[in-house]
Amino acid sequence: MNNWRRLLVILFVAQIVLWQQSFVPPTLASKSSASSSMPSQQSKKVTSIHTCLPALDLSSCKPSESMKKTSKLILQAIAHKEAKADATCWTTVRMMEHFYAGRELSEHAALLKIEVGKLILFSLWARASNTSRKCTLSEADITNILPKQLKPEAQVHLSPTHKIHNPLLRTKLRHYHRITENWRLLLSLALEQMAGHGLFASGKQLKPLSRRAAQLLAQTSTHTTIDLLNKARKISIKRSHRHITVKDIQAAYVHFKKQWKLANHKGCLGGLHLAKTSSKKQSPSSQPKKQRRQTQVSTRQHLHKLTLQNIEAKIRSLKSRNRLVWKEKRQSVRVLINRIIPDVTLTKDGFESLVTLLEKTAGLVGAGYLPMRNDTYMLFQTYLQWSQKNPAFVAQKHRPKHLLNIEWVFRVIEQLIPRKTLANGDVHFYLLKQRDQKNTHVVKLLGYQLDAVRDTTLPWWILKRVWKKHPSMRALGPFAAELLVERISELALLFL
Repeated sequence: MNNWRRLLVILFVAQIVLWQQSFVPPTLASKSSASSSMPSQQSKKVTSIHTCLPALDLSSCKPSESMKKTSKLILQAIAHKEAKADATCWTTVRMMEHFYAGRELSEHAALLKIEVGKLILFSLWARASNTSRKCTLSEADITNILPKQLKPEAQVHLSPTHKIHNPLLRTKLRHYHRITENWRLLLSLALEQMAGHGLFASGKQLKPLSRRAAQLLAQTSTHTTIDLLNKARKISIKRSHRHITVKDIQAAYVHFKKQWKLANHKGCLGGLHLAKTSSKKQSPSSQPKKQRRQTQVSTRQHLHKLTLQNIEAKIRSLKSRNRLVWKEKRQSVRVLINRIIPDVTLTKDGFESLVTLLEKTAGLVGAGYLPMRNDTYMLFQTYLQWSQKNPAFVAQKHRPKHLLNIEWVFRVIEQLIPRKTLANGDVHFYLLKQRDQKNTHVVKLLGYQLDAVRDTTLPWWILKRVWKKHPSMRALGPFAAELLVERISELALLFL
C-alpha cells in the first residue's frame, strides 16, 4: 500500500512540474507574441482605460453581426415593457425628469442629458469590452467593471420591498425605471455602432450583450440618470439659475466622471460642446471599394429595418394600451381625432390632405436635409454658433449617411417649426403676420389634446407609411423617432 502511495505522489508531482513548464500566463504570452511580431511598437506608451479607450480588436468576435442580435434583444425588451404599461411619449418623460430634478430643464439641457447618459453607458460598456475575453458580455462582466457606487448590491432601491432611508429617492428610481428611457440609451449605442456614427466615428467597437448584461446596464442607467439630475439641480441652485441649463448638466457630468473614473472621450459630442471635435482624418478601410459599398448598403438596409420594427412595436403598444377604443380600420383614426376636436369635423378628404402634409414633413426630416429658413438673422446666428464646433452640419453633402440621431432631428425641426413647450406639456406656436413682430399670433395647444392625438397612433402610422414607401429614408435612432413623432402630433393638431 505504501508503494502505491509513493507512486501516486511521484506521478502527481511530475504532472505539476510538466504543467508549470508548459503553462505561460496569457499576459506574458500576449506580450511575447507582440514583441516578436511588432518590434517597432515596443516604445509606444500604453494608455490607461480610465483616460482614453483604445480601439478594440474584435475581428474574431464579429461584433457587427452580434450587435444586430443585441439590437433585436433591446427592441424586444422595449416592446415588452411598453405593452404592459403606458408607452410614454417624449414630453411625458421630459416632464417626469423636471419633477425628479425638482427644477425645469431647458430643451438643450434635456438633449445634453440624453447624450451624457449615452456617454456614461458607453464608458462602462467599453470598459467591460476591454476587460472581458468573451465575445458576448455577461452579467458578471458588467458587474466586475462597475464602480462601487453602481454595483448591483447598491442598486437594490429598485425593489419595492427594500426599505431605504430616503423614500423619495426610492420612488424616483422605481418609477423612472418603469419607463424605457434607459433601454433607448442602449439601443442608441447599438445602432450608432452599426452605423459608425457619434461615439463610434473613430472605429471603436463594443462587444454584444447578453440579456442579463443588458438588463444590468439598463438598471445602472436608471441610477446614473437620477444621480445626474439631482446633482444638476444642486449646481443650478448654487449658481442661482432659474432652471437647469446646459452648463449645469456639463458640471454634473464632470463631477461623476471623476467619481466613477469614467474614460475621457474627445470629439464625441461635437455640437453639444462637451468636447472639441477631432480634426484627424479616419484611416481608409482595408476592404476593397466594391465590398465596402456592399457593406454600407447592407448596414443601411438593416438599420432601416430596425427603424420600421421600432415604429411597428410602438403602434402595437399604443393599440394594447387603448384597445377599448382603437379599431383596426384606418378610418377609426379619423373618428378618434374628431372626438378630440368636436367643433371641427374632419372628412375623409380632409383626413387624406392632413396625412399628405404630415408625410411631407416627416419625409423632409427623414431624408436628412437641412431646410432653408426665411429668418436670415437666426440662420446666421445658429450657423455661426454650431459651425465653429461641428462644420459637418453646415454642408448638405455631410448629412448623416445611415442614421439620424436626436441632435440632428432637433436642429432640423427647430428651423422648420417656431414653437415652445411649456412645463405643463402645453405647446405654443408663434405665427408671424406681415413680418411684423407686433402682429405675432400665438396658437396654444393643450397637453392633454396632444396626448390624445398621439394615442390614436396617427404620428407613428405616418412614420410607418413614409419609411415603408421610401427605402432611401435614413434610419432613426430611438430618441430621434420619439421627438419626430412628438412634432408630427403637434403639427397635426395645429393644422386642425
